[in-house]
Amino acid sequence: MSKYLIFYLFHEFNRITYQRLLRLKEMNPQSQIEPCFGVKQTFYLPNIFDFSFLPFISGTALRDIVSWPLLQFKPVFKISKIINHRIRGSMIKEHLIKIQNILRKHDMELYIDYTPIGYRNIDLCVLNWYKTKGFQKDFQSLIIYDWDIYSRKPINEIYYKYLGCDAAFVDYKKLSKEWTFFNKPVNAKKTLVKWLKKNNFKVKLYQSIFAGTILSKKTLTELIHLNLADSLYYGFCEMRLPSIISSLGLNVEALRFPHFRYRPVFTKEEIGASDDNYFHPVRSLI
Repeated sequence: MSKYLIFYLFHEFNRITYQRLLRLKEMNPQSQIEPCFGVKQTFYLPNIFDFSFLPFISGTALRDIVSWPLLQFKPVFKISKIINHRIRGSMIKEHLIKIQNILRKHDMELYIDYTPIGYRNIDLCVLNWYKTKGFQKDFQSLIIYDWDIYSRKPINEIYYKYLGCDAAFVDYKKLSKEWTFFNKPVNAKKTLVKWLKKNNFKVKLYQSIFAGTILSKKTLTELIHLNLADSLYYGFCEMRLPSIISSLGLNVEALRFPHFRYRPVFTKEEIGASDDNYFHPVRSLI
């Protein structure tokens, strides 16, 4: 059994994401690596197209204000996933085949996920993988490794303190009104509380930074039985998953990674001046 399975998330295949994946594999010969390509959504309901070219509003803002809240309606979520899979997936089919062929030369198999607004629903992506493929893998804990994480030491030297816990999140703490995503998307908190009560769980709401999260295989198995992709598909992974796992009464800890943050991105100079070994986000070649 491998102690760790590294779930490497990326949505573009370029020099940085490719180099970081190969470096990760080279540094962690005793860990399993699962590359996951999240198909980037370009067709949204109701606006259909990504209007990121508009000068007065960013594409991300438009998605957060309009498209993301609409996912609370189950038909919209299902239709969005179908569109992402059948239309967007078909458009980049040759590109995905090319990525797969390249990764196979390094003994890695590509997993492709079509979850709507995937960067806000990484937990659903992981659970999709575990339900269809991951449950067959022999590992103790899974690490969510975003492409913009940079590590200077092997994973087993960074996570050994957390191997025995059921889950651990960066910046894990009780939900605060000061948090950027406290009310994002609209009704997400209300939907989560309603779901917890309906399933007779204690209502404990938490927040986190999702990059770097570690989940035991036992935890993943328990989550699969909850069928979140069908019953609680609306929300934000950084609140939804730590809240649910905590409400299950599992052993949840805070990851002590001081150089993990939302922004700004770390520069090569900052990393070079630090004695730390784990950084997020790093979006340039180091």
